[in-house]
Amino acid sequence: MLNNLSRRDVLRQAVTGALGLSAAPLLADVNPLAPQPSQFSAKAKRVILFFMPGGVSHVDSFDPKPALRKDDGKEVGKDRVLTGSLWGSRQYGE
Repeated sequence: MLNNLSRRDVLRQAVTGALGLSAAPLLADVNPLAPQPSQFSAKAKRVILFFMPGGVSHVDSFDPKPALRKDDGKEVGKDRVLTGSLWGSRQYGE
């Protein structure tokens, strides 16, 4: 195996190894998950975190659903009936 190596092969492997060894420390310092300084100053004093895998159900959200209110009591299929919201909702904000 050593008899088949040419000078070019030895030089190529030496340069590749040297570049790999010199690039390792440069690449090791880059950590995309490392904490970074915030762009904005913190304004909140307290935070409530809701960890809800899958998100909120459309039934449990308090968003107004005018189409569902309009179709209240309408039959869907042979054994299902749409039920409108059980509480009223008003739009706030814009």
